[in-house]
Amino acid sequence: MKFLYTLLLTIISSNGIAQISLGGKAGINISNLAVKDLPAEFEDGTNSSIGFHFGLFGEFKLSEQLSASTELLYTKRGTKSDDDVRINLNYIEVPILLVYYPLDRVGIELGPNFGYLLSANAVSNDSKGDLNDVYDTNFDFGISAGFKIEAYQNVLFFARYYYGLTKVVEVFFTQDEIASEYNRSVQLGLGYRFK
Repeated sequence: MKFLYTLLLTIISSNGIAQISLGGKAGINISNLAVKDLPAEFEDGTNSSIGFHFGLFGEFKLSEQLSASTELLYTKRGTKSDDDVRINLNYIEVPILLVYYPLDRVGIELGPNFGYLLSANAVSNDSKGDLNDVYDTNFDFGISAGFKIEAYQNVLFFARYYYGLTKVVEVFFTQDEIASEYNRSVQLGLGYRFK
């Protein structure tokens, strides 16, 4: 609560008007599901999968070198198995990031990332199946870290890593052997700041 009060005072004291910029962004995700506690006799047969993201962002300038940023994104994550079955996890995400600008057009981002699972499905060469009953953890939470560069007149380049902390699914091998899967992804994208 004290942090929110301090943040509000900082915004108001900046000549009464916060410097706010809005924009849109889109790009690719290179994602996988990290498996923890996999029994030794099994191999992790998952590989990275390519997805995409798009949405809007807002940035609130707090000082010369510090900003708070939030985004509303549609994000497709997932994984790909050794036998070419692709698992797609489709999220609405809201990252809330603190942005530090060591240089004028270069920002370093870090903060929590909240996601809500819209749907889950498996796709192979000739079929598609619903996995909503398997991937039934709707809420996803993790940490995002990355950077952005204002490359040319309001055009931004983003690169970010997402480290999921919430179990996406649990896989029961035996009563005592339970593996858990967590989201991991790299996001690369372009944005445009409307100002």
